Amino acid sequence: MNARLKISPLPGLFDEDFDDYPETETPVWDLSAAEAGLDAILPRIAATGLSADDLRDAALGLRSSRPGLALRLARAAQTQRPTGHAIRRLVETLEREVGLQAGAKAVKPAP
Repeated sequence: MNARLKISPLPGLFDEDFDDYPETETPVWDLSAAEAGLDAILPRIAATGLSADDLRDAALGLRSSRPGLALRLARAAQTQRPTGHAIRRLVETLEREVGLQAGAKAVKPAP
């Protein structure tokens, strides 16, 4: 690899030979597979030690880039703290935002 990529003048660097390794295709996770996996683990999240605050903070961090995922995390936080007002407001806000985005994607431009 070093000879091909010329990373370093040291000849022994990256001298591994990978010719004996099988050339198998690595499965690719698409977004739906990743989201299905997330849906499967979110109900078990309480056992991991993540608190409702941790989940809420993660949802807030993902709010602008991945609102659907943020909503799932906020709902998981809500299951841990069902009476939490801040989490309830976050869930409601994200539901509106995700709904608006879904509606915007469904609207086709006029010809």
